[in-house]
Amino acid sequence: MSSFSYPFKELLATSGIIFYHCSVEENFPLLFISDNVEEILGFTPDEFYQKDSLWMDRLHPDDHDEIIRSFEKLHETNSFVAEFRFLDNNNEYIWLRDEVRMIRTDNGKPESIVGSSINITSRKKAEEELNHLNENLERRIAERTRDLTAANRKLQKQIQYRNKAENKLSRQEEKLRLLQMAVANINDMVIITKVEYQNPLNSKIAFVNRAFEEFTGYELNEVIGKSPTFLHGPDTSTKVLKILESKILSHQPYRTEFLNYKKDGTPYWVELDMSPFPSEDEGFEYWVGINRDVTERKKTEIELEESEHRHRAYTELSFDAIFEIKKDGTITDCNVRACEMFGYPREEMIGMNTRKLMPEEFKDTQPDIISENVTTGSEAWERVYQKRDGTRFTTEINTKMYTQGDEKRIIAYVRDISEQKRNEQMIKTSLKEKETLLAEIHHRVKNNLAIISGLLEMQTFNAGDDIVNELRESQARIQSIAMVHERLYQSDSFTNIPLGTYIDELFRFIANTFNTEGHEIKIEKEIESVALDVSQAIPCGLILNELITNAYKHAFDDTKEPIISISLFKENGTINLEVKDNGKGLPSDFEVDQPSSLGTTLIRTLVQQLNGDLKVHSNQGATFSISFNANE
Repeated sequence: MSSFSYPFKELLATSGIIFYHCSVEENFPLLFISDNVEEILGFTPDEFYQKDSLWMDRLHPDDHDEIIRSFEKLHETNSFVAEFRFLDNNNEYIWLRDEVRMIRTDNGKPESIVGSSINITSRKKAEEELNHLNENLERRIAERTRDLTAANRKLQKQIQYRNKAENKLSRQEEKLRLLQMAVANINDMVIITKVEYQNPLNSKIAFVNRAFEEFTGYELNEVIGKSPTFLHGPDTSTKVLKILESKILSHQPYRTEFLNYKKDGTPYWVELDMSPFPSEDEGFEYWVGINRDVTERKKTEIELEESEHRHRAYTELSFDAIFEIKKDGTITDCNVRACEMFGYPREEMIGMNTRKLMPEEFKDTQPDIISENVTTGSEAWERVYQKRDGTRFTTEINTKMYTQGDEKRIIAYVRDISEQKRNEQMIKTSLKEKETLLAEIHHRVKNNLAIISGLLEMQTFNAGDDIVNELRESQARIQSIAMVHERLYQSDSFTNIPLGTYIDELFRFIANTFNTEGHEIKIEKEIESVALDVSQAIPCGLILNELITNAYKHAFDDTKEPIISISLFKENGTINLEVKDNGKGLPSDFEVDQPSSLGTTLIRTLVQQLNGDLKVHSNQGATFSISFNANE
């Protein structure tokens, strides 16, 4: 053994890490296990020596097979790290973290297995209870302090007893040798310092393990005799160091986290678990520090904290009031805008129930416990709230439930839309006035067209037959336009005209204009519910007037059962209109593009105005097909 045998012996007794050495034979029988196993697991070393399977028998059923496989594969893997549950002597499962390594002979043959085991139950719980980290940390430090103080007293008595038992010295030396192997091979960094009891801040490094050398870049001969403070740097927390110094001065165990630096200057976060133990040299004591690299975890914590600060900034910059609410309606947080909107200071708003922000008659609308099915989700609801001074105002609220730890919370965005509601009412009033004015305009246009139609009717009294027919055609055209305006001022909408009812009225007017007594014309209609705006309804009405009038006047000289058919439908935004008859058909030399009459010219011009297509067929009567895109 080296000159550090005594510190290793004390480390064996005081460390919170169980060290063990076992054979590579079947079931891996134990050759050695550190005495602190009884304190940590409740079983004495002798119980483990007497029953090889005790360790494996106490494994949690869900972890058992995986741990066995890991040991069996050590011939291939040489080492492994595993976390598992172990049933201690109190029949309670605790979490352990094992680091296991295969020891081989010089020719590479497996010789034995060494391992270390540390109780990580607290860490496991901490992962599940991150939001209660500060409270748990204080509790764990207090428990750890009491445990280590009690352990020190107990171990001091054990040391006195062992010193009297010379017959056990050889076995103790063997244990220390195994302990040295275990410490040298564990992944955590181990630093042992020797200090004067009366001047504990003047510490000198007595030992570092291989993990320390590999991680920091410092070799053992570079650090022996130095103070561990050379690992500190510009960003190492002076506050933490002062607390650390106070614990050392009072000879108290301590666990903390701070920033250290590697040999190449790279900073790293370390979790330090340190405690003192007596030295064989009078007036001196040793300190053992277990250092674990927690850089990645700290980065995650820092990023999370920065994210929380960033989201708080976003929240405070919002023009909406933002609340965090418990399921019973208690406000747990809010932004500045919420305080401004409702007139309460933040300290008064926190802890208030949201019912207090509602007018009295609306308070019963909020359930005692808010469930997810009463949140708005992606929608927004209108709600009336009441400020501190009693002023009521209309809001638009959006809520969503989320999980924080084990508790459901609601985030609510509240926007004051009082000004918007006033503007909407002003717009509605203005729109109503404009609708009334527009209805009056359409009514007057219709009346003026009726006057013009009446004047044309008066001119027919003293005109010849040819002039009368032309006047009748003009009168029909004017009437077709008047009908559009009549439809408009009678409709709830001033933009769209239903063509079905319009066509019915147009047929009745033309039938009355061109008296067909004794020569009944049958009307067939296949009309879908199609509506047009006024810019398309007037040219479409004039086209229908021309086609129907021409059919009445020219199509049925010798037809026994005259029929006029109209079909109207809309497909993919296109209006399709067809007017056909079963009369004598069009003249053989008829060309739709040639100006043969005023009516034909008018039809072609109106179709162009609609940006439509016109097709004409003359087979067992005349067929006019018109298609155009409806205005959206």
